[in-house]
Amino acid sequence: MKLRNPFFIDNISDQPYFSMYLISPFCTGVCEGCQNKHLLKAEIKDYSINDLIEKYKNNIWYEGITIAGLEIFDSDIENDLIDFIKKAEIKKVTIYTRYERTSEQVKHLI
Repeated sequence: MKLRNPFFIDNISDQPYFSMYLISPFCTGVCEGCQNKHLLKAEIKDYSINDLIEKYKNNIWYEGITIAGLEIFDSDIENDLIDFIKKAEIKKVTIYTRYERTSEQVKHLI
């Protein structure tokens, strides 16, 4: 799965659970006052699903994942993300997006 680096940032500030923080690789948005433009300069790396699962499973504190920083729905990583979520048996997923989506529209991620 293509992700911006650094991405294995432990996250406890954005939701009520400790999570693996994943930064989507792309963003075509022009959000006014974007606080993450600097991430567009970060290296894009391709990580295997097995590597992500190992990193996730080896941290006993992780209760889920957070996808943020750049835009997941501009990044074409949904299929890899679904594969990772299912194989790692992740129960909690937080997605930060500029798009309005209903639970019906993103239920395939669960």
